[in-house]
Amino acid sequence: ERGLGGDRLGLGAGCGEGAAIVFFAFIGFDAVSTAAQEAKNPKRDMPIGILGSLVVCTILYILFGHVLTGVANWKEFADPAQGREASVAYAISKYMTGFGWLSKAVTIAILAGFSSVILVMLMGQSRIFYTMSNDGLIPKAFGELHPKYKTPYKANWILFVFVGLFAAFVPGHVAGDLTSFGTLLAFVLVSAGVWIMRVTAPN
Repeated sequence: ERGLGGDRLGLGAGCGEGAAIVFFAFIGFDAVSTAAQEAKNPKRDMPIGILGSLVVCTILYILFGHVLTGVANWKEFADPAQGREASVAYAISKYMTGFGWLSKAVTIAILAGFSSVILVMLMGQSRIFYTMSNDGLIPKAFGELHPKYKTPYKANWILFVFVGLFAAFVPGHVAGDLTSFGTLLAFVLVSAGVWIMRVTAPN
């Protein structure tokens, strides 16, 4: 019912706000495509990896959300005072007495999920910087490859430091909202750019 900024702006604005935030759950699948040059058979492996993981994760998201909203009121998961993601463990410990082990297991699973997402996104971003560096859009340091592993190791280290500092000083829910909005905006701009390029530079 509530739109952007907390005002009652109707269903459309509310859905737009929700989509910008929920979009965070679906970023990362596209990052797999940045490793296409490192795949043995990218024509076959990329669609399987992207679409397969998208389908599996969507089903898991729906089932997980269905079960949790049956355990507790959805408003408890949106309360920043209860930690949002951490409120999952809170709901289990509060409403499912005797399942303390499940609360700990869910917390570990959430941390493992966050860790895997961070690694994949950093890997994808370093490959994007590598390509941009080769095109002369950013400094050459981002395009230097490791002599043994042939990966853009300098780009990785720069990203590790930047992301680590960002995570250390920016609240988690703010970083999540910024990531969702920024990624959604980037996808919109890229899609619009493809349409424009088809007209201005069809070849």
